[in-house]
Amino acid sequence: MDGVRKRNQTWVLHERNELVVLVDASLDGQFDAEEACRFLKIGLLCTQDSPKIRPSMSNVMKMLTGEVTLDDKTITKPGIISDFMELKVKDEHKEKPYQSNHTSYTMPSSIGS
Repeated sequence: MDGVRKRNQTWVLHERNELVVLVDASLDGQFDAEEACRFLKIGLLCTQDSPKIRPSMSNVMKMLTGEVTLDDKTITKPGIISDFMELKVKDEHKEKPYQSNHTSYTMPSSIGS
């Protein structure tokens, strides 16, 4: 599953209050469900498209250790901007045309950069 689909699945499970479903089944229930859900919610906060919405790393550390309480209301549905950015990155890795004085040919983008 790619990152966008994982993030979207996590959001849907968050809305249903079922984040615990994402925890590795091989743990066989031997984990703190509240803590696992808190970590997943922090992950959702960190994947927000706008940097202004994402927490600073120091706040992430405080949330992970429980020093700062995580407010569920601050978690908003991740937007689609990152989807467009992913497409842009893929396009940049395609071959791009290179032109000289007399001929035009295509070369890998890593060489033409």
